[in-house]
Amino acid sequence: MKFGTHEGYDVEITKQGVFEATIDKETIVRDTYEALITAVTAKLRRASRVKAAATPVVALIRTRYDSKPPRWVTGTFRGINAHTHDTMLTVEGEKVQYDSPWLFRPDDPKLPAMQALVEAETAARLAHHAALEALEAAKQKHGVIARMGYAADRNAAAAEEEARIVKALGGTMAKEPTHA
Repeated sequence: MKFGTHEGYDVEITKQGVFEATIDKETIVRDTYEALITAVTAKLRRASRVKAAATPVVALIRTRYDSKPPRWVTGTFRGINAHTHDTMLTVEGEKVQYDSPWLFRPDDPKLPAMQALVEAETAARLAHHAALEALEAAKQKHGVIARMGYAADRNAAAAEEEARIVKALGGTMAKEPTHA
């Protein structure tokens, strides 16, 4: 007896009280409706992956925290890992998984321009990082900043810090700080 449909396939409940669905001449039988739906979904995903495995792709691989420069790989799309959400590819015969790569059609005429933009952005990001490091080094060498930690006597700590800053700036305190 027909119970319903899932993904366009009829789901039936038998006289024995089990659920079944037939997909590509294969009958799937489970004790519960939820188990049957899970099995049907898994079978359809496997079939979809087989078709997807022939899809060529160019992927832009970047690490999440930009610790490595981006790189381009060419391969075939294999699907998405349902547990980690990683994108699965086959690259040079190896099955690999990447975290959120950008995927492009290899025959896209704009791909070389995209690759040039990624190179330019990478160079700019690296130059920005180098400039920030140089700026920080220059500030450390030539400047001074108040560094107040946690102190039991905040007034005394502030007086010491003021004296250190004035000295670094080439000035003199009218009265050296004293601690009681």
